[in-house]
Amino acid sequence: MGSQKNLFWNITRIPESEIMGRRAKVLKKLEEERCDAMVCFAAASNKYLTGAALSDFERPMVLVLKADGSTTMFLPLLEYDHAQQVMCRIDKFVSYTECPGPTHPMLLLADLLKELGLANKRVAADMDGYGPVCGYTGPKLTAVCPQMELVLLPRLIESLKIIKTDYDMQVIRELTRWSNLAHTLLQKYTKPGLTEMEVRLKVESEATLAMLNGLGPDFVPGGDIINSADYRGQVGEWSCFGHALFRNATFKVGDILGSRACTKFIGMGYYTELERCMFIGEPTKEMETYFNHICAMQEIAFNTIRPGIKCSDVDKEVRRYYEENNLMPYWRHHTGHALGMGVHERPFFDTNDDTIIEKGMVFSVEPGLYVRGLGGFRHSDTIHVIDGGIERITYYPRDLERLIIWP
Repeated sequence: MGSQKNLFWNITRIPESEIMGRRAKVLKKLEEERCDAMVCFAAASNKYLTGAALSDFERPMVLVLKADGSTTMFLPLLEYDHAQQVMCRIDKFVSYTECPGPTHPMLLLADLLKELGLANKRVAADMDGYGPVCGYTGPKLTAVCPQMELVLLPRLIESLKIIKTDYDMQVIRELTRWSNLAHTLLQKYTKPGLTEMEVRLKVESEATLAMLNGLGPDFVPGGDIINSADYRGQVGEWSCFGHALFRNATFKVGDILGSRACTKFIGMGYYTELERCMFIGEPTKEMETYFNHICAMQEIAFNTIRPGIKCSDVDKEVRRYYEENNLMPYWRHHTGHALGMGVHERPFFDTNDDTIIEKGMVFSVEPGLYVRGLGGFRHSDTIHVIDGGIERITYYPRDLERLIIWP
């Protein structure tokens, strides 16, 4: 019973051990780069290393992680009290009044770095100062700390997310179960004569409430959560636009539907992807032919992905199928992308991405066909790379018979 309770707790709240493990990887990189500290400006970096997703807006929030493991959080007074409640293992909080304020926050940050003994040291950073967020303007870090030897590591945090931990996979699997529910409701409630918005709102409210009730009172999302499924404008002929935008189309018999179920623990920093090609009423033989092609291409990718091969090899195998079946006129994008802690992450299943696939990576697999005047055809599944191959994380039906919505 004790182990089950502990597992549930891990799913519903980022454990301290996970945050400290992430910091340990950064500290190892600092040692390799001979740096005395890392300064993180990006909201994604700070969320990853503190476990909290606060509203950054035009006010810089900066994490300073020293090589000895000590942490200082520099942030606006507006977020000071809140941060102390939700951030994991921060040794010191330092606030400023406002931005630009009487003294610009970057000048105050320079004073803080001097106080920490870093103003003339070799220091890593994810950016040379705070980014252009919500109208923010201000000097660069190199301008306010001219004696500092700055080592820019803009991809470090992103690279640490590539190999998922056991905890990451627990959360991703949990999200997948709820996205399966959302997609089930989407298919159930989609009917001719209804609009995208009518169906989307019904699905999102029912699926999100079910998820909250199912996860129970111990669930601490730390920010927005969404359990939803919709069509984002990919209805009828518009389904041929792979990233169409919501237009509140009215469903009718004969429509091809490009669906997506997108469950997000935004505050915790996790996402999954599940997409299907569906039909309202019996599809034509031409539609069925293209549908069978996308299923075949997905199978090629599934059977190719394994540790030790290049991401580009997966895309090349799928592209060979396109070429052999004269489908290149309907090709629009590579076979898939990494995800799990972002909607899109690197590496990519792309002919020019030679990243070696490793155990622990998580990808979408989503080759598609886009036929102007007819519609689009794409399934997307989330997979986890394991020894010798893959584990399919998403499990919604892929066969034609179960993806027809009968009027």
